[in-house]
Amino acid sequence: MRVKNMFQYIILGMIAVIVALILIWAFVISSGKVKPYRDAEGNILPNSICEKIIVECNGAKNGFFINGKDLNNPVLLFVSSGPGTDDYFFNEKYKEMHLEDEYTVCYWDYRGM
Repeated sequence: MRVKNMFQYIILGMIAVIVALILIWAFVISSGKVKPYRDAEGNILPNSICEKIIVECNGAKNGFFINGKDLNNPVLLFVSSGPGTDDYFFNEKYKEMHLEDEYTVCYWDYRGM
């Protein structure tokens, strides 16, 4: 019985170390800043916007990512599907949507996201 318990503790310890290393790696490579839109030469597009802001609404913090390649485009409010889901990062996975080309998109991550 003791060997089985020791084996379980070793496995749990290895899993904890792996999770900790993944979290540390994620924090090291992430600057926490939104990447601006750039042209082919690497210059930031004029009249574009890429911001991350937090606003308090009724005592709760709400996060907003505001992205667009042209501020003259109409605004599209993209409300998170929740709970616990942050839909802003889907725009990296589904780049073919090109929402920021046609709109100034405001991704609203409401309380608890």
